[in-house]
Amino acid sequence: MITYEEFKQELINSMNDMANNSDIVTGIHTGITNRTNMNEAECLTVSFVDGNVSPTAYIEELYAEYLDGYATIPEIARTELRKLEEAHNAFPQMDLDSFKSRIDTAAIFLQLINRERNESIRESCAHIAIADLIAVPKYRMQINNEVFGSILITRDIQTNLFQMTDDELLSLARANTQNQNYIITDIGSVVSGMMGYSSAEDIDIPKTPGVFVITNESMTFGASAMISQKCMQQDLPAKLGGNGNSSAYLIPSSVHELIAISEDAVADPAELKDICHSVNESCLEPKDYLSSNIYYYDGIRHKIEICNSLEDLEQIKSYQLQQNSAQSQSAGRKVTI
Repeated sequence: MITYEEFKQELINSMNDMANNSDIVTGIHTGITNRTNMNEAECLTVSFVDGNVSPTAYIEELYAEYLDGYATIPEIARTELRKLEEAHNAFPQMDLDSFKSRIDTAAIFLQLINRERNESIRESCAHIAIADLIAVPKYRMQINNEVFGSILITRDIQTNLFQMTDDELLSLARANTQNQNYIITDIGSVVSGMMGYSSAEDIDIPKTPGVFVITNESMTFGASAMISQKCMQQDLPAKLGGNGNSSAYLIPSSVHELIAISEDAVADPAELKDICHSVNESCLEPKDYLSSNIYYYDGIRHKIEICNSLEDLEQIKSYQLQQNSAQSQSAGRKVTI
């Protein structure tokens, strides 16, 4: 079995040999990049005759693929070079002014990521803080007819390509994220679908009323539903059977989806936290991790707060009462006047 360093060198050699027969590739390079929820990672990039550089391929992932026996080094090299060329071709190749004029602002969106695990990303771009998370701006690109990719809009990209202030960029990204079509499905239907059944009635799955999976149509970065007013204030309460003021617990199952549970269905949020932590540690890939905290969505105040225990819930409810009391007193004074 070859070592990681030996694999890396053979991979680069294979890709360089293939690049010699390409009309557009001028070189294969290695570098270090920051990955979501992960430490710095070693990556491959390809430079092209037009001066542009491709997105990255992560060498550690390719080495794991090789060790699993899925492909030989030449096969991996050929596949990755093709992917990088497709990604390069998908991004508009033009002079800077022409590129700016063709930017699709509707493709700018927000992705939720964990703040503590992504300090370097937080420092590199504009962002919105939400509890222990941050929402960062990204730009969606179509790589081919079936595959979409996205890039983080760092401050350099924001300044040189998009030419927007932080407020302009984040406001636009938030509006686009709000307008995504979010899908709320009862968890029984989700599980039955994963098992190949058309509905929950086709299989003996225990009923779990008040438990729903929330994501978007692409099922990519769907946890951003948390910052969609329509999803949280209208669609979710309708599913929960409330009158628009329904409260719920939100489990951050990954960056791609949330699990919402009616407040009435949970005896102690600490139990949810234990489950969430266990699943995150044993089943979730690091790049998909969002948080191990449980969130309480207050359907009256439309606020999202961390709620990992009954003590946390008591504090939230106490604050609710204080606010309601202050608002009532204020309303009373206005009536008197």
